[in-house]
Amino acid sequence: MAKTAQPEDYKGKLLRLFRAIMLLSKSNGGMRIRDLEEKLGVTYRTVYRDLQLLEQAGFYPEEISKGKYVIRGYDREARGFEQNLQFTAEEAGMLASVLAAVPESNPLKKTILEKMLAFSGMEDVLRVAAKTHISQNMESLSKAIREKRQAILVNYHSSHSQSIRNRKIEPYAFSSDGVFLKGFEHGSNTNKTYKIERIEQVTLLPDEWKFEPWHEKEMSPDIFGITSGQKNLIVLNLSLRAASLLREEYPLAAPFIYKTGPSSYRFEAECNSFLAIGRFVLGLMDEIEIQEPKTFIKYVEDTIQTWKSKHKKAGKA
Repeated sequence: MAKTAQPEDYKGKLLRLFRAIMLLSKSNGGMRIRDLEEKLGVTYRTVYRDLQLLEQAGFYPEEISKGKYVIRGYDREARGFEQNLQFTAEEAGMLASVLAAVPESNPLKKTILEKMLAFSGMEDVLRVAAKTHISQNMESLSKAIREKRQAILVNYHSSHSQSIRNRKIEPYAFSSDGVFLKGFEHGSNTNKTYKIERIEQVTLLPDEWKFEPWHEKEMSPDIFGITSGQKNLIVLNLSLRAASLLREEYPLAAPFIYKTGPSSYRFEAECNSFLAIGRFVLGLMDEIEIQEPKTFIKYVEDTIQTWKSKHKKAGKA
């Protein structure tokens, strides 16, 4: 009797493709197919087919040297899909707190943690939060932020003052990488940043925030590291050279660059200031077309005019 072909494990294939996307998009120096074979547990031929499938799906694996690949550009749909795989600090803390309650003897714990690390984009916070007491602290801090309650950081180890003591604070935000906590400290009456790993225990208090008007209203840093200004959606059409230089100079911009043609790319991201992106555009004016916003176009035009006026006066001197 002829042997019946087994149906393909689509769930396993999808999981493997997710891991390939994360591995290749986080590898600045590229990954060899042999490396992917080992990490994904499949054959050379399967990896090669997966790379072709990812390109068809809009992720565009790029061969940066012989046999070494990296994912740098996404099309619009693929970029949104990749971003949806990321966890916020609070989500990562919640997942890790659940995982921490599972005994180390359970063989599934290691497997689940590896998958979370592969997909989350928050390796630091997950590795830290996987420790039971830290994940419990993150859960308590998340609750304090949601409910606008005060808390005590029991035996906080400060590297700055070389002290270990309790801190009464009003926690109001996690850092963008989920490793630090931001809070208004009673007593010193200042906004401070605390490393979550240095908190021995968190005690929630019934008291609500009293100093909310004094909480730091700092913007989250944009992909250029700027934390002040006014948010604007910047849309640029880029040449292949401009896209490559933007990725190299500002690695955090890579997920916001996607391919629109054989040698054309598009950049779309919110920026807190025109300063950094403006300097980049001015250095490659022949290879970049500004699409949005009009205020950015005016900023570039005004900068050029100021430069011309300055050098015109210098020439007359």
